[in-house]
Amino acid sequence: MKKFSSLPQAIMTLAARADLPSLTGLLMLWRIYGADTFPDAHTPWNDLGDTPPEQYADAIRHLLPPEAVDLLPKGFWALSGSAQEDARCLQQLHDLLSCASPDELSPADIFTHRLILEMPAGSISSGDFYTPASLVGLMCGLLDFTDGSLYDPCCGSGALLAGAVRSFPGAKLQLYGQTMDERTYRLCRINLFLMGLSVDLGGRAANTLTKDLHSGMKFDWILANPPFNLSNWCGDALPSGSVWQYGVPPRSNGNFAWLQHIICRMGAGSRAAVVLPNGALTSQVRAERRIREGILRDGLVEAVISLPPGLFYSTKIPCSIWLLHKSEQPASNVLMIDARELHLREDGGDTTALTELVLRRRAGESLQSAAWYAVVPTERIAANRALLSPNLYTAEEPISSASVLQDREQFLLLTDQLCRRLKDDDLAGKIGMWAGAADFEHWEQTPLATRYEITRGVEKSRAFFGRGVPMADLKTVLRHPFLPETLTQAVDISGTETEKFRLRAGDILMGRTSETTQQLGCCCVVPEDRAAVYSGYLHRLRPYEAGQPDSFYMAGFFQSAVYRRQVERLVPVYTTRANMNLDILSRIVLYYPDQPSQKALGDTLYSIYLYRQRSGDAVLNTVLDEFARLLIEQFITYPVLRLKEENAEI
Repeated sequence: MKKFSSLPQAIMTLAARADLPSLTGLLMLWRIYGADTFPDAHTPWNDLGDTPPEQYADAIRHLLPPEAVDLLPKGFWALSGSAQEDARCLQQLHDLLSCASPDELSPADIFTHRLILEMPAGSISSGDFYTPASLVGLMCGLLDFTDGSLYDPCCGSGALLAGAVRSFPGAKLQLYGQTMDERTYRLCRINLFLMGLSVDLGGRAANTLTKDLHSGMKFDWILANPPFNLSNWCGDALPSGSVWQYGVPPRSNGNFAWLQHIICRMGAGSRAAVVLPNGALTSQVRAERRIREGILRDGLVEAVISLPPGLFYSTKIPCSIWLLHKSEQPASNVLMIDARELHLREDGGDTTALTELVLRRRAGESLQSAAWYAVVPTERIAANRALLSPNLYTAEEPISSASVLQDREQFLLLTDQLCRRLKDDDLAGKIGMWAGAADFEHWEQTPLATRYEITRGVEKSRAFFGRGVPMADLKTVLRHPFLPETLTQAVDISGTETEKFRLRAGDILMGRTSETTQQLGCCCVVPEDRAAVYSGYLHRLRPYEAGQPDSFYMAGFFQSAVYRRQVERLVPVYTTRANMNLDILSRIVLYYPDQPSQKALGDTLYSIYLYRQRSGDAVLNTVLDEFARLLIEQFITYPVLRLKEENAEI
């Protein structure tokens, strides 16, 4: 969000307290008759300053010209709150606005800021209203406008249309849009009026997907941030027509309805930038996958950009930008950009680098794959189930064994420090043995699915939780490498279900879903038989052959960079939550040394865990955590990386 200095900040603070209808009228009056425009004349704006506070709202309504009043819905002024409090606030705002410079603060800035504050309270439908300024700037920069027509099929407040004019003031753009409901239609007209912009909204509000107010028109540019995952988007009956050239989208989700509508409105040579939730990149719903395959086959996808989380104020749903181009020569490659780690909240920096990358590629420059982008043939994408998740195609940033080995000295120092600190404890001997230990030489590798039976946990409605059989949940796995003695969750299930989901010694619980890939696939080992079960957010990995591989050793492997890199590489950019499904698990490869080496390392890790559970020394526990991390790094990650680099058979 835009940052302001002292005077504008004071204005924004007052605007947050003002009643929205009264504030809107005041801003419209300032836009037309602002003191900066007529500093000494007897204009309606200047005359308002002599009005008694209690008459401010009525005065504003009467001072506005008819074209401004027509933008306001019937009963708009009746929405005002406390008249006395609002009047004082309006008078103070008038005085401050009279001193403000339009170069530093505009009526539209204030209006947009106020609307953002309305969203958490539900006064405005934020799902189809607000596109953050940082994302508006990025999308406009990616399209690189020249003269022509610009269309937003779900324009909400008009932020994208206005952003295009602001970003490219030299381009002569004719603006078109459509809003989904009457309130948003009014807000958009007011917002664009405050910006001094003219836009054709079709004359009224209507559902773009079922009642296209610009039917038959083609546009040079399209910007869109449609409502995510819109259910029942078509009402009682699916509409027919040429717009569904790739297939009718499912009634339950409007993502591909929006995408096909946009493609239908693109003329020859048109470009579009569309924000969609990440689920559209990887959905395997038959109708959605078929549509994605068709769009890809026709060479319409120029680039896909997976965005960082948290860009939106109103939703945490991760999303991506689709760049589309209807060219005479269909695209045979797609530029895949994994921008999840880039800083895109402000102009410049990573935003500039991302925009320049797209423009360089568009100009014909050949790009080599990197850790965050790659140019991928459409045939390769089609062969991979038309999955458009960028991280599946970008180059993996390698970890070298040499860089890992640099921590060996620190590992030895910690080993010596802990041995002296714990000299009277059995743990000292288990830690000390690693000071002179040689690297494990004999390694095996095998697919995870060949070693473990994989079963999903208990799934019940909310009413069944809070009583009954103790249950391990996702928090248990995230916080504990080994199952703790006390479980805080419970579930009411039958005896048959209890036996089905009971935990045995050697079981491994794996996080099946998470809000981040960093937490996805974390594991917790069950050290002994327990009268407990596990939740549906977890997988249970039960070894087909007891002790093969050693479960305590696997507690270390599942924390290693070798394993974490596989998870990050195999899991597509997530939708609402990342997911470790059976297909991904079948492609995870396990690496483990001979049985005695597994047991030695696993026993050390478990002994450290038990010691920490009874120790109240926070500093010592931190040192133990670091030792365990380095033990895994030096005796699992390092030897596996070294053997891979040497192309040795594991």
